This record gives sequence, structure tokens and C-alpha cells, in this order.
Amino acid sequence: MRPRLSAALAALALALFAGCTELPALPDEISDNRADLSYLELVPAGEITGQVPPPRSDERTAPELQSRADRLRARAARLDAPVIDAETQARMQTGVTR
Repeated sequence: MRPRLSAALAALALALFAGCTELPALPDEISDNRADLSYLELVPAGEITGQVPPPRSDERTAPELQSRADRLRARAARLDAPVIDAETQARMQTGVTR
């Protein structure tokens, strides 16, 4: 039997066995402390977004943000560098072609 066919048959058998499982009984009653709970009140999105203050940008935060952006760019450049140096890469390539 081919591996794909046997895997498909195993998956089918597992699905059939799972379909025969008896579900656990759920309680018919809601507990007293949950029966009195009401739904949350929905609030229009305009009211929520209207409460967000505008971003702060002053003379003190601008240099801090620029410094952080420069550090993040430098880190990204370090992470983007090749992992294997050229000499090791060449040595590995000659080992593969032998």
C-alpha cells in the first residue's frame, strides 16, 4: 500500500472513530449568579476613539524618537548581515562540490 493511501485511510478511520464519541452532558439550568447578568452596553466607535488623546510631539521627545529609530535601523542592519562569512562559505562550497 502506498504511504499516502495508508495515511489517508488512517485519517479517515480516526475521523470515523471521533464521530462515534458521545458528547458530555451539559447542564440544562443556568446557575443563579449568571441568570441575573445583563449584556454589556454597546458603545459607538466614535465615542471610544474620540477619547484617545492626540500623540505628543515636543522638543524633548523628537530627539529621543530619532535616537531610538536610529538604534532600531542599526540593529536591523546587523540582523540583515550574512550569517556565514565569505571565506567559510567558499570552504563549504568546495566541500559540497567534491
